[in-house]
Amino acid sequence: RLIMKVVPGEPTRVTKVSIDFAGPIADNPQDRPQRETIQRGWSLRSGDRFTQNAWNNAKQTAVRDLVKRRYPTGQISYSLADIDPETHSAQLEVTLDSGPAFRIGELVVQGADRYDADLAARLAQLVPGEIYDQNLLLDAQIKLGESGYFDSVVLTLDTTGDPNAAPVLVQVSEAKKQKLVLGVGANTDVGLRLTAEHTHHKVPGIGWRAISKLELDQKKQFISTDLLAPPDEHN
Repeated sequence: RLIMKVVPGEPTRVTKVSIDFAGPIADNPQDRPQRETIQRGWSLRSGDRFTQNAWNNAKQTAVRDLVKRRYPTGQISYSLADIDPETHSAQLEVTLDSGPAFRIGELVVQGADRYDADLAARLAQLVPGEIYDQNLLLDAQIKLGESGYFDSVVLTLDTTGDPNAAPVLVQVSEAKKQKLVLGVGANTDVGLRLTAEHTHHKVPGIGWRAISKLELDQKKQFISTDLLAPPDEHN
């Protein structure tokens, strides 16, 4: 029979936090707001109880704030949690290496078959030469997803090439060219009601989108068609 008695003792608390930067972000005046955001967002502060999970989460948050803008390849180059068991204290040191600053290059569309690849580039509205910002890619992804031409869209930045013109990879799963929605309903005012809506994303000959609607009930019958041109190079 083995008996083990564990005495945890006093909790270890953080007494010092040092966050340093390496790479272009370290001394670029334009990056001062980003450095301050990372420092403010550090969650394991002096006086807090030290735990391994809190230490890991603080580092993950710092990296996430680093790669959001300009520096998508940023990473932690050095980290140390110096624990003194006699004084129950922890001194934390972290160095964030930004790596090079990136700018958006051309859009490379993958998976386009039914619709022109240029259409995705125009809808995304990403301007080559812009400073990389994660929010720009997210906004472009939402625009493409809401356009109706695609069932799914994923945008990623290719960081393997020239940082001054990093390609944006656009992986799309295209929606079908045509869609038909039928509806049947009834109410006390108009009785039976029938509806139909047909969408054609690329009308032969003109390449426009046509949305045709038909509605029939006892008081109202109508049919309509809307023709929508895709955006040109000037949107």
